[in-house]
Amino acid sequence: MAHLDQWTIGTNPKELSSSRSRIFTATGNRELMLAANEILSNGIEHSGQEQHVAICKNHHSFILTVSGSGTQRAKHMRPSEESGRGLQLVKALVDRLITTSKGKILITTLVVYR
Repeated sequence: MAHLDQWTIGTNPKELSSSRSRIFTATGNRELMLAANEILSNGIEHSGQEQHVAICKNHHSFILTVSGSGTQRAKHMRPSEESGRGLQLVKALVDRLITTSKGKILITTLVVYR
């Protein structure tokens, strides 16, 4: 597996623009860029913690992983009548959406087949 890029995004929504650029530059995949933007936006809005982003590729897919404090974020990652349709959008844009946790760390993995 080849590592393409990794960085940390803070809590300022203005950082989303540079993250979108990095994702698109590394992958050329608009769907992955849009899905990751939604996940990162949720993290900024709901966790108030920095998030770590890593992009890898193999022969068949791009894999983008976002990890960060999930204590607050996890509550808001579930669709409800009161929230938006962000996760539905993410699921429509990627081939696989995997959410796991390790203690207080929430890990979201987006997979798009090339």
